[in-house]
Amino acid sequence: MAGFDAAPLLEPLTGVGGYAWNLLRAWAGRPGITINLYARLFVPAGHGTGLVVPAAELKGVRLRCHEVPDGLLPSSAFWLTAGRRFLSPLFLLLDDNDLFFAPNFFTPPSWGASGRKVATVHDCTFRVFPEFLQDETLENLRRHLPAELYGARRAIGVSENTRRDLEGRLGLARARTAAILNGFTPPVPDGPPPEPPKRPYLLFVGTLEPRKNVMGLLEAYRLLRSGGRDLGLVLAGRMGWKSGPLRTALERHPWRRDILHLPYLPADRLAGWYREALGLVFPSFYEGFGLPILEAMAAGCPVVTTPLASMPEVGGDACLYAAPEPQALAAACARLLDEPGLREELVRRGRERAAGFSWEACAEATLEVLQEAAWA
Repeated sequence: MAGFDAAPLLEPLTGVGGYAWNLLRAWAGRPGITINLYARLFVPAGHGTGLVVPAAELKGVRLRCHEVPDGLLPSSAFWLTAGRRFLSPLFLLLDDNDLFFAPNFFTPPSWGASGRKVATVHDCTFRVFPEFLQDETLENLRRHLPAELYGARRAIGVSENTRRDLEGRLGLARARTAAILNGFTPPVPDGPPPEPPKRPYLLFVGTLEPRKNVMGLLEAYRLLRSGGRDLGLVLAGRMGWKSGPLRTALERHPWRRDILHLPYLPADRLAGWYREALGLVFPSFYEGFGLPILEAMAAGCPVVTTPLASMPEVGGDACLYAAPEPQALAAACARLLDEPGLREELVRRGRERAAGFSWEACAEATLEVLQEAAWA
């Protein structure tokens, strides 16, 4: 019996939420496996669990959520607070879990200091590029994550690069770490593809934040347009932290009228944009995995990315790699325009590469780590 932190399932299923949900679905119904799902252990009566997926309907999954009825003295608010602070450890103890699994770095504090836990770490930005994080996030990770991982029986990195960071930057012994690449399911397009812009366009997908090197992409786009390339740029993703300079650069860009900024779109809505794009430009300085690379390749969209961190693990020989400097990025994008044979070859390789990632394989490897940790 295992406890599963379902907090990522309280929000729209972006990266970590999708990871947690796909693992849970893959494990549900397996003989001999019971999963206790914890999101909000105590909730007001009639307010629901808050989960965005029907997790409680999965076979072998028990949603551990207790309603606090109205009318209790001194108040339901009092009992909710008391429940979260004082009763949660007791309820968790009574569930008699063999192990706790944290799919998003941390186990909740109320789970106690037991070493019977496994945590998945999606990146080590706080050690590699601390300047790219918000101060509050950085402080929280610095203060709590090392102790969390040192107290766990295993730590899973979503790429070999992340595993190396766990060992080299956090000092975890290799025997206590594992590298398990994320799975992938090609999204089913939601309706017809969008009406394409008037000219070919490059596409970026991700949160607009410093780690993603969108400033470098904007300058690369300026170089392409200054060199006579008639193409647009689509930025698909919400503005993130420390995005003030990026907003200014975008507003003042000499070809601002040809840059389209889309809000966050789920993968099924993005599928059409991938299919119509000249290529995905993913110029990040650092990624724990890099899901847009797979999304693009599965949709037949060639990828330009950097040879840094985990990107080569995901892209293999199916991407065009360029240094994160604007000149190198611009040169790589120009090749997509000038060399149709190269573009066709990248599309072919990309489809083959994306087909090699599955949630079944990811779930199986993760389950093996959990079982080893439970008996360690």
